[in-house]
Amino acid sequence: KDMIQVSYVKDVLQKVMMMGIDKNGDGFIQKEEFFAMLANKEAVDALKEVGVDVLTLPDFVDIIFENAELDEFNEPQLSFVDFMQTVLELRGSNTATVKDLADHRKWLVRRLDAQEKKLKAVLEGRPEPRNSLMSSPKTSAGVAAHPFVSRAS
Repeated sequence: KDMIQVSYVKDVLQKVMMMGIDKNGDGFIQKEEFFAMLANKEAVDALKEVGVDVLTLPDFVDIIFENAELDEFNEPQLSFVDFMQTVLELRGSNTATVKDLADHRKWLVRRLDAQEKKLKAVLEGRPEPRNSLMSSPKTSAGVAAHPFVSRAS
């Protein structure tokens, strides 16, 4: 039953994307398009059907797009498949596993390290380092990608 519901949601969201949410027609989802999707009743109803809490989904926007590739305007973007996988992982019916807790711990340590570096730079009067967590998203291979490196491969 779950697979049928997920398939239905994918079909609905793809239709909504083609009907104007994907403003630039690139097939990727940027943050602006994500919020436009959440304003579409048909998309919201479909997401609710598979247990996605659409009221709290905007609170997770930075997490959803954290590992996204950057588009030509240096904005994060996700493929439709990556978007669906990420959103479905945030369903309330999913239970946390030990791996989820370990991943969260790693994420938290990275964030704290980045904040510590920024604080040290400010206290020492140096320019703040760029936020490497947001400016160097991971590629599909899980390796940090440089924002100026071509992603065509």
